[in-house]
Amino acid sequence: YNATHDTLTYWLKDPEVLAIDSLLLDVRHQYTDTLEQLSWKNDTIRFFWREPKKKKEAKKKEQENDSLPKIDFLPVQITSGTAHEIYAPIRMALQTPIDSIRTDFIHLETMVDSVWKPTELKPMEADVSDPYMAVTMDFDRRPGQKYRLTVDSLAVYDIYGHFNKPLTHEFTVRTPEEYSNLSFTITHAPDTVPVMVELLDSSDKPVRTVMAHNGRAEIKYLNPGTYYARLYLDADSSGDWTTGNIALERQPEEVYYFPNKLDLKANWDVSQNWDIFEKPLDAQKPYAIKQNKPKLKKGEKDPYDNTEQEYDEWGNPIDPNDPNYLRGSGGRRSGGNRGGLGGFGGLGGGLQQTGNGSTAGSLRRYSPRPPPIPATAPPTPHHPPPRPHTPGWFHFPTPGSMWERRLPSRRESKRPALKCMISNARFQTPARGRQRQRATPSPNL
Repeated sequence: YNATHDTLTYWLKDPEVLAIDSLLLDVRHQYTDTLEQLSWKNDTIRFFWREPKKKKEAKKKEQENDSLPKIDFLPVQITSGTAHEIYAPIRMALQTPIDSIRTDFIHLETMVDSVWKPTELKPMEADVSDPYMAVTMDFDRRPGQKYRLTVDSLAVYDIYGHFNKPLTHEFTVRTPEEYSNLSFTITHAPDTVPVMVELLDSSDKPVRTVMAHNGRAEIKYLNPGTYYARLYLDADSSGDWTTGNIALERQPEEVYYFPNKLDLKANWDVSQNWDIFEKPLDAQKPYAIKQNKPKLKKGEKDPYDNTEQEYDEWGNPIDPNDPNYLRGSGGRRSGGNRGGLGGFGGLGGGLQQTGNGSTAGSLRRYSPRPPPIPATAPPTPHHPPPRPHTPGWFHFPTPGSMWERRLPSRRESKRPALKCMISNARFQTPARGRQRQRATPSPNL
């Protein structure tokens, strides 16, 4: 049966049973009778075997190759690709149950100075997820090292007597710089029961499960990407989340979600503080991985959604509730706790900019904004020097500098009158044919 106990696979090995085109099964199960009580019942289930239809081209090829004996080799697959995970052993899987494996027909070699040299394989073990059709082989993994696995013919047999053909698989162990490491410091979790932390993908499926020790959980060698996290209190110490049982009057094991999403990048070590009671239970699960999402109006956001996590240039998470933290003027990220320029749109923290465009030598943790420019400050490239008042130009005064806007001439204007609404002041150019006058600012400006 599978992991969810809803599918049963029964392999038939007796040749006489395999020759029959139908199969009868006697199934004994429970059902609810007319008195609303559970009772046992026997049912008979019949299965029929139907030969799959063959294509016409396949039939012609079979007729041409009738004189040659056909050998059905056992398909053997190495599930790890050419880039082998640094933490995982070699996994060999079959499509049918395994009968026997000759370990002396399986060899592992490593490349040293462009020469393949044999290396030791540890004893073979049955795979935990599929113990009847897969095995694992561990070895001394070295980051960045290239290996070659060779499986000779007649090394693997299944329950039907089929054997494999020769197989060669080359792979390279990944380096630690290609991964990201994640750690949680968990508070308000009970010490009397085991605390299991699960890392989830964007589909709310577990990727890795670890046990927390002394309020701390570490997950190493994670591929870069977006993740979520949850933990449950393993009250029965089974290692899996246990559902509730009405007959035993047992509640399901308590589950808590980390409210923010986790953006992991290569060669990053991310540490997070996790208070399991920081938010109410119904608001902990991030909106992105909710199965039954509430219908939101156009442009509306989930009021409990807090999945956006910002980091500084050193990978440290930024706490927006920090009183010393303020965003830069236009930049998306402010400077980190070690100083530095924040964002691309403005100066967010680190080195403090002075009014003349230079940089002061003192370091600050977060700089709220550049200091104001004094009225007597010398002109900068962003503030051109004042110009004499000339006809056709209107000057807008600003502290310490002036910028100007040219009013369109009568030839440039397509209408006899042009209205400019600036600070509730209206200026009107003369109509066509009249003497042109200079626009003067309102005394209210």
